[in-house]
Amino acid sequence: MLQIHRWRCSPPSWSMVVAMLLVAGAALTAAPPPDPKTAPSPPAADGGRVARAQARLQTLLVEHGWPGATLAWVLPDGRVESVAAGVTDVPDGRPIQVGDRMFSGSIGKTYVAAVMLQLVNEGRASLADPVSRWLGSEPWFGRVPNASALTLRMLLAHTSGIPEHIQVPAFQDALAADPFKVWKPAEMVAYVLDAKPLFAAGTDFSYADTNYILVGMVIERITGLTYYGVLDERILGPLGLRDTTPSDRPDLPGLVCGHTTPDNPFRVPNRTLVDGRYPMNPQVEWTGGGLITTAADLARWARALYPGEVLPLAMRERMLETGPSNLGEGVRYGLGVITWEGRHGQVWGHTGWVPGYHSGMTYFPSLRLAVACQFNSDVKRSGAIMRGFLDDVAAELTAKEHE
Repeated sequence: MLQIHRWRCSPPSWSMVVAMLLVAGAALTAAPPPDPKTAPSPPAADGGRVARAQARLQTLLVEHGWPGATLAWVLPDGRVESVAAGVTDVPDGRPIQVGDRMFSGSIGKTYVAAVMLQLVNEGRASLADPVSRWLGSEPWFGRVPNASALTLRMLLAHTSGIPEHIQVPAFQDALAADPFKVWKPAEMVAYVLDAKPLFAAGTDFSYADTNYILVGMVIERITGLTYYGVLDERILGPLGLRDTTPSDRPDLPGLVCGHTTPDNPFRVPNRTLVDGRYPMNPQVEWTGGGLITTAADLARWARALYPGEVLPLAMRERMLETGPSNLGEGVRYGLGVITWEGRHGQVWGHTGWVPGYHSGMTYFPSLRLAVACQFNSDVKRSGAIMRGFLDDVAAELTAKEHE
């Protein structure tokens, strides 16, 4: 793997880092010597793609004032490469490293959808199943908006008409009053009980973590195991995604400081590490997101999920049955997947946000290329910027070296 040069003096200020990045351009040095038992063979000459991707990443940081980022990709031959740029904190911080971890936010929904589709493939559930089959015995279920009409497909596709509990002021007040509370799924769903549906079930699109909280409860009911236990057994363990772990506590090894805005709904301070820990319990995300990871693991996950290693191709096609969304012009949503048209044709993936961090994960089927990135700031974040950047990186990675 490659990363930006390690500083050999005291940590520089962010203004110094920006200046040095602008001067240094795409200059890189090799990472410290890897463990020969785990490191891949050195890649062949890359034709300039690593330097071009590094330069593109540095330019984006400067354009938007984001402190730092990691970027990784998996080539068609399976090689994984990573770069990093910027710093872990402002005004002072160490250079960010490719192995630094950040929250991946709603990208966690891709894992939830994959697990659910595996269970469907095994005949243990059907996408047409009424949610009441699994949760109807809960005394509160009948008070869920559109309860009697809900199916698993509607939850996965965000077409349920259920409002987003995160946006309910009473939920935000409760989170602020007890930021380290350990939440039960039903306690989160409680904030939308008896609410008016946004629309009749299955007739429109409205993104809500609440949908995936309910899917998580269904997975646990089907398997008799915890969601994180199922995830590790079926996906994280078999794929060797060792840097991807549950974000189920405030103290998370390898988490770099994030930077957010004062008006974030979770009321997290602008600098998101306080005495080395996140200032609230991120466990509240659960199956709405719920993971901490690296860009390299995200790229590996995209490479495993979308070409068909994790799901049979027929089930992957079910996942990619998309409908219109309100996530941006031309952006469609399937079952835990966002799709759009890029300069190389269809793009499949997902984006994610947690106060202080935003991430993107994509697969370009025409190129057989997976690309992922993570930023330790959510200031001025936008889906359009993320999609455009990942498309630009794909172009840089596949361009021939300039004559």
